[in-house]
Amino acid sequence: MRLVKTLRIKIGKLSKKKKQILLKEYSEFQKAVKYTDNFIEQNRIYSLKELTKHLYSSGSIKVVAELYSATYQTAYTEVLKAKKRNKRAKIKRMHLTIRHDTFELRKIERNKLFRYFAKIPVASIRGGILLPLHVKDFQEKDIEDCQIGDSRIEYSNGNFFLHLAIEKEVEDSITVDKDKVALISIDLGERNPAVSVILQGGSMKPVFYRENIRAVRAHYRNLRQSLGKKKLLKKIKQISDKERRVVRDINHKISAAIVKQARELRAKGYQPVITMGRLTGIRGAAQEKGRRIRRAINQWSYYQLQQYIKYKANWDGIPVGLVSEYKTSKLCHHCGHEGLRKGGLFRCNNCSMEYNADLNGALNIGTRSLEYIFRDRASTMFNSLANASVLREFSGVKHRSVTVPLSWTEKSGKDIPSHVQDPATALLNVRSHAL
Repeated sequence: MRLVKTLRIKIGKLSKKKKQILLKEYSEFQKAVKYTDNFIEQNRIYSLKELTKHLYSSGSIKVVAELYSATYQTAYTEVLKAKKRNKRAKIKRMHLTIRHDTFELRKIERNKLFRYFAKIPVASIRGGILLPLHVKDFQEKDIEDCQIGDSRIEYSNGNFFLHLAIEKEVEDSITVDKDKVALISIDLGERNPAVSVILQGGSMKPVFYRENIRAVRAHYRNLRQSLGKKKLLKKIKQISDKERRVVRDINHKISAAIVKQARELRAKGYQPVITMGRLTGIRGAAQEKGRRIRRAINQWSYYQLQQYIKYKANWDGIPVGLVSEYKTSKLCHHCGHEGLRKGGLFRCNNCSMEYNADLNGALNIGTRSLEYIFRDRASTMFNSLANASVLREFSGVKHRSVTVPLSWTEKSGKDIPSHVQDPATALLNVRSHAL
């Protein structure tokens, strides 16, 4: 399996002449982007072959912008990709894209300030220019082990950044032994972004990620309302962009911490597997709820966090799976009977056990994941939880070692009885009481 990862690297301080050259190349690229966008809208051409004929071969795009020859091609190719994703989108600005066969990354050991330099082609100088890079230690390891793909240059607030695309091959699957597996089960929530529990060797270790995204959302929502009354629309867009960056940064930190746990377990000789709940359809089910519930669910960035965990773990060869969350918030992980969730507390109606609701959900997801991995299929009913605690050995395991795909999802047809309500609606009904 080939994986692609992008490293954002700050470009070091440039000389006045070199900065002018790079700024010119960047601005000329934007001219080519706008020209291509207008051409596609006017002529309705969505074929790369036809676009090359009308823009590059005819020379029309060369009249509008002065670029290195290969950069013309990346300009209209990137615009075409964006227009195919959304034909109504108006492409106003894009990062300067450098094709991998025209890009060179150099490592110069004797340089005291910068160890890495990027050589990029420009129209005004034969042979291109050399850009110093602030490469961090964790980025350096990835660069040395991977192949370089197409990269992009971003210009933001007077600074240049290189978005370096790197590629590497990883195994499609790994073999997991029942005695060595260390399962990291994660319950994603709107109140707590993530609660993970490590199930390994007959013990468990819970970790709560209490970063308050809810408070961040509320803060920026109040700011937007205040600015809206003053008709400051440009300022509203600015703070909305900042809100997205803050939430994205929180999700990056949470996902990095979870994957770091998995790497530490592997260093101790265990075989880590990360599992999460499959939350497909929960936004659609939320439309029938009240305004407060709809807003909370629509602002919940669970998918972004799942994707961050998945790509970071897969990059390190750690498998990630998704299982159904049906009844994981309703059932007691200890006895398997239904209980009541109120706010952040779960209370079992059968054994009277009180537990943190998110941790209870994570344990149930862990139990379900272990069943799915080490049996031919997951139990079609959750009744099996009544006789199987996550803290003891599984007596019904058919295989002591199995091959697990690097990325897998529990098949929906096997995990929910046909007579029960839609799982997204059932999950939402439980989570509504927690909001």
